Amino acid sequence: MQESNVVNKAGTAGFLARARAYDPYYLFPPGGDLDMTKMDKINVDDLKLRDEVSPIRLGRRARLRELQAAGMPKIDRAVEKFDLDDYYKTALNLISSGRAREAFNLRAESDKLRPSRSTS
Repeated sequence: MQESNVVNKAGTAGFLARARAYDPYYLFPPGGDLDMTKMDKINVDDLKLRDEVSPIRLGRRARLRELQAAGMPKIDRAVEKFDLDDYYKTALNLISSGRAREAFNLRAESDKLRPSRSTS
């Protein structure tokens, strides 16, 4: 998401965000844009289901989203060209299969693939 030339500026979970556990997941770790080691700080374990969210519970959440969409047919028709259902299915599959953790695990890359870092 981009707003006012600031990339990744997004919303929060509103009043639930006081505990911050309900905020959306942000891929980017803390640190300045010029910090060349910033992406090394990504915690790929953040890309797995929390222990309290079983695959069954995740499936129920997905079904709830489907029920909400079915209850709002005008909105569903207005956004159907964006294939949001496919995006949601892909996102759920990435998290539940573990492929998201694999994709962002930079430590699994060989040193030959990684760009060299200058300290100047």
